[in-house]
Amino acid sequence: MDFIADLVKDFLLAVLWWILLFPVILLAVTPFILLISLFGNPMFYMGRVGEKYRSVICFWSEWGIFIVP
Repeated sequence: MDFIADLVKDFLLAVLWWILLFPVILLAVTPFILLISLFGNPMFYMGRVGEKYRSVICFWSEWGIFIVP
């Protein structure tokens, strides 16, 4: 029974960590995304910003679970 409680606790901690760290990552990369989007392919600025945010979200959805303690 203790094993199941530890497993549930670890799962909840992982989900909480993922939910709390994701917005922090987005806030941290925002200045870089906005700056990099100024110099890019000949799309509209908002299109480049959206593309960069999409790449961060895709990266986090693939690798975010692996950095959970």
